[in-house]
Amino acid sequence: MKSFFIKYQVMQDSLLKSNQFIDHYETFKSVLLLSEKVKQNLPSSSVLALGNRNAKLKITLIVNPFSAKSRNAHFIMEQILENYHDLVCVEVRFHFNHADYGYKKSKTVHEQLVYLYLSEGPQAFITGLYNWFTYTDERKLPTTPITRENEIVIKEILSKQFTCNIENHLFFAPIFSINQYLYPKQYDYKKLINFIEELSDDPEFHN
Repeated sequence: MKSFFIKYQVMQDSLLKSNQFIDHYETFKSVLLLSEKVKQNLPSSSVLALGNRNAKLKITLIVNPFSAKSRNAHFIMEQILENYHDLVCVEVRFHFNHADYGYKKSKTVHEQLVYLYLSEGPQAFITGLYNWFTYTDERKLPTTPITRENEIVIKEILSKQFTCNIENHLFFAPIFSINQYLYPKQYDYKKLINFIEELSDDPEFHN
């Protein structure tokens, strides 16, 4: 069985390199279903959900606020939410290690972004991420003092997200997953928006 999947993967890679089938949904789907599945082990209290929480299509995006590639992934996520807000639930997770969290600037940025979500909601959080990735300037983030109580909640959320990433062997950012399937490495992230409607309608991706 393993040999079959390896041969099938090689065949898919060959087809995709030709670009003839790369935009076909069935090709994308077959490659996606061969991807590794990640465990859904993040407590609901640590989820930062955007879009339609009740949508059957669930996309997870792991980002690092200090990564240029995460910046591009964030703008792709924004485009998906703008066009398909009701069809998809996007879960944002941060990717950092404890050493980074101890670094003052990293700590401030992560805390303020999570605080935005908790205090003002998903749209303010999206705007905060946009401002950060556009300007990379802490002054563009809210300067509202975070109470000790809220700081404990925020630290717990970030810690749980970090643990979830480590348990799934996800050590870098950005990473997209679709209903727990890791986004295929053969596809540019920009291609994802082309498949949202079909993924949303496909019962194989309904949790």
